[in-house]
Amino acid sequence: MKLTPQILRNATRMINPEGKLTLLLRNLELTYIENLELTTDDINVIDLTNNDIGELSGVPTLSNLEVLLLGNNNISSIDENGSLPSLHSLSLINNNIRTFSELGKLRHFGQIQTLLMMGNPISTDKRYRPFLIWLLPSLKVLDCEKVKSAERTAAATLFGASFEEANALALQLMNGEDTSVEVNKEASKGERLMTTTVKKLSAEEKAKLIAELEKAESMEEIERIQTALKNGYVG
Repeated sequence: MKLTPQILRNATRMINPEGKLTLLLRNLELTYIENLELTTDDINVIDLTNNDIGELSGVPTLSNLEVLLLGNNNISSIDENGSLPSLHSLSLINNNIRTFSELGKLRHFGQIQTLLMMGNPISTDKRYRPFLIWLLPSLKVLDCEKVKSAERTAAATLFGASFEEANALALQLMNGEDTSVEVNKEASKGERLMTTTVKKLSAEEKAKLIAELEKAESMEEIERIQTALKNGYVG
């Protein structure tokens, strides 16, 4: 389905639990992000969770956009020309990003402090977390875990002192020249989501948490639920 001007006009706007003005565009079977330039510039959160979007593109410069929720889509590529100066939180949980070259494009999306990417094939590669910590100096939380000072030091040792001083390994990964990248095989959205859970949760508990995740209205809620799925603990 297309994201038409009429859908945007009729879309629900609400104040989320964090007090942010949120535009709800979830569960619409959207395949592209388009026409968002027709929205008002006072939007703080755009929620595009649980659609069929294949590319993170088409997001215009919205000066007050702080949070972008794109979990449970089919995103495999990222537009590096995005300009979102106020963006500090991005959820790409349960998408289909498979390469470090696509991850590298995230550096163009504002000053990201919180990034959620569990359930993407690339997240199974052992260099995934240090690479993102190295790539995004502003990052404070990655996949519900705080970024530690020791991790920053280790990432700089692995990839170079900064993006501008990227070493050979970092350049190989970003240019798609490293053949040792290990990712999960192609999977459906449902299969990807289930792989983010652990065995000690019962099927009923998993189903309940996944249903809650699909309805979550803030990054705080998403982080809480995703942590429960990841750790296998329901509080």
